Amino acid sequence: MIAKRILPLILTLLSFSIIVFADVVTTQNEFIKISVNTGPLELGRFSIDTTGGDPSREMSRDQQLIYGGMNPWTSYVTINIDGKNYIFGGETRRRAGKNGNYGTHISGPTYKDNMIVTAYNYGDINVIQRLSITRGTSSRMLDTALISFQIENISNNVHEVGVRLTLDTKLGKNDGAPIRVGSHSVTYPRIFTGDDVPMSWQAFDSLANPTVISQSNLYGQGSIATKPSRVIFADWGTMADNFWGISIDEKQGFWRTEDGDIAPEDRELDSAAAIIWDRATIEAHESITYNTNYGIGYINISPGNLALGITSPGEVKYLLERTEPFSVTGYLVNTGNFVANNVVLKLHLPKGLKIVGDTPETLSANRVQKDGEMQGYWRVIPTGEAGGKLPIKLSVTSDNIEYNETIWEIDVDVPTPELHVAPGNITNIPVKTNDRETIVPINIVLSPSFDLQSCSFELHYNPEVIRPLPITRGPSMVYNGRLLPEWKASIDKVNGVITINLNRGDVPGLTQAEAILAAISFYVVNSGDSELKLMNASYTNGSGNTTILPTKDGIVSTIK
Repeated sequence: MIAKRILPLILTLLSFSIIVFADVVTTQNEFIKISVNTGPLELGRFSIDTTGGDPSREMSRDQQLIYGGMNPWTSYVTINIDGKNYIFGGETRRRAGKNGNYGTHISGPTYKDNMIVTAYNYGDINVIQRLSITRGTSSRMLDTALISFQIENISNNVHEVGVRLTLDTKLGKNDGAPIRVGSHSVTYPRIFTGDDVPMSWQAFDSLANPTVISQSNLYGQGSIATKPSRVIFADWGTMADNFWGISIDEKQGFWRTEDGDIAPEDRELDSAAAIIWDRATIEAHESITYNTNYGIGYINISPGNLALGITSPGEVKYLLERTEPFSVTGYLVNTGNFVANNVVLKLHLPKGLKIVGDTPETLSANRVQKDGEMQGYWRVIPTGEAGGKLPIKLSVTSDNIEYNETIWEIDVDVPTPELHVAPGNITNIPVKTNDRETIVPINIVLSPSFDLQSCSFELHYNPEVIRPLPITRGPSMVYNGRLLPEWKASIDKVNGVITINLNRGDVPGLTQAEAILAAISFYVVNSGDSELKLMNASYTNGSGNTTILPTKDGIVSTIK
């Protein structure tokens, strides 16, 4: 169907523009465009296209990532409330959502706070869809659609609500591009659930010369997505006809099931993805939000008879015991004119990164046929031993085809230890509470702590506003259930200075994301402001190396 349009109204905000046609509201920048149907039929459904696309890949300009263009309708959202399925948005006479249950329109789609917002009601439940442009985890550019659903229980009753997002993937002119998931090239229906849900997935037509690459990051380092319960890849017809779960038929492949008789030779490849968050309990007047994303994907490609590609997040962070792994995916295609023998695909990691789990760094195959593929998937974690830009190399050797390699550079953030006041700024504290001086508790926190052995610092405060109660050592001075004795805290009440010296003695140095060094409670004596200023802070590690600590101060503001 060709959408009727009126002349667009264009409003420019920073690098984004908002375009309002008769049938869609669109937000776009130099990389991608999100278009949302204004209805009344299929109101709220959306499509995603490239504008400039991947700057390094000219062919990726003006391509579809989600089918629909200026008439989105094939991708849709199911809201499962207490076991009953509802279709989000306006009703449809077409296949995806036809004969489904629908809610009541509340508002939208409207552009607000850099998002296109649409809201519907389903009795006790309100659902708000928000679509915006965000940074991709691989590129760190604004080339990805952030897709968010806020589920609000507006009643006094408890409900169980789940969400299924169905994406009708289309890569340029290819409506049935294979899905790349972990170590799998998915060309037939697959369900990934629980621990098997991948951190990310990609779709593209050809490794040697892809037109456009799409990517969705489902969880893990660099992603703000909510990990789904399940991810389903199947043909679009099956997804359109089944609003929640589907039955898997591997023989079906990605050939689209039809809602009428059609000759086998007239069938079309048509792949789709469903991201599912199973029903969760939402208490009365509470809400829950699910986030996911979909946008431009990136692969560093090294052409050759054994063409290689590698992809990973663009940046990750080392957070000691809170550090999360990230994924590295390697692709190989035999583009030569003969069989490759004894092929070895190897991941080379620099100091500061290591593989998590049992996946070996080397994968091998006795033979890779002409146009045959290999795919490797590794879960990798920063170790903190090195930071900055680190090279991840993928190489391939073969008995009869020349060596090849490709490199992905990842920015690893290993934070510098900092001493800070937690929670930081504390404002509008009354002088008295129930006719007694108000108590204000704070912690002095070292974040992160690398092999902490001893530490000293001063905390300056205004004694005309607040005064300290006895000071308590933090958990950093507890080892195997006993208090470590080398702890000294002194208070200069006249000048408002607390001096703390601590030493862990002969026990191991402390390494963790956050170490509470001291717990201090002040009582308020007057209205006004008291800066909580850290000075002369340093710490010594287990090797005897002393470091001057950067600090982050706080403030207490009191009122009568």
